[in-house]
Amino acid sequence: MGFWSGFSWLVGMTLVIALLSEYVVGTIEAASESWGISISFISIILISIVGNAAEHAGAIIFAFKNKLDMSLGVALGFLFIKFQPLWNLEQTNVKLGLNHHLESQPSLSCGGQGRRFDN
Repeated sequence: MGFWSGFSWLVGMTLVIALLSEYVVGTIEAASESWGISISFISIILISIVGNAAEHAGAIIFAFKNKLDMSLGVALGFLFIKFQPLWNLEQTNVKLGLNHHLESQPSLSCGGQGRRFDN
């Protein structure tokens, strides 16, 4: 795949995701009005619960198909994705022994170790 082909795929998928995001936001706003629940509750609590249920169902299906590596990847991967931002904030605000500094935050967010030990 060449540069322009990859670039056009990136732009195309960005547009598709933007359209789908607008659809989701509109649906959340309509559900909020009709159910009488705040938008924050729906977007933070309910969507997280449904998303986790779908991930866990996928992990169970992979386990039944005897694909343990895929099942563990799905089941444990969500923990890293969900709790990594909280870990980054804690390490930025509280001085602990790991010493995660501001310049290591991008590598932490991308899944790298990002440790810098001060002597």
